Amino acid sequence: MAGVNKNIKILTAVSIGFFGGFLVKKALDLQPLSPEKALSKVKTAVKEAINIDGAWIFLQKENWTNGKLTYEVYKGGLTETVNDEVLHYDFIADAKTGTLLHLIENK
Repeated sequence: MAGVNKNIKILTAVSIGFFGGFLVKKALDLQPLSPEKALSKVKTAVKEAINIDGAWIFLQKENWTNGKLTYEVYKGGLTETVNDEVLHYDFIADAKTGTLLHLIENK
């Protein structure tokens, strides 16, 4: 009988640990990305199309509307040099996922 109680205690402890870990992961998934992580994701997304020389990002999130959809976003910029000319790009990235939502060359 003592072996059964021990197994129940172990099973209960493992279940509580698993459930607690699951709740912590869910809470972390709901947190917006840091600006630095969002910038890293943007740079990864455009690295095939743009040879990035410089990059920056605003540290504050803001709301941005595209049609009927509103996102919490980070705004920033990228630069590249093409034929001795520096090109500037502005971007908008989703603050929760880092997904690049908008990229335009700033002329």
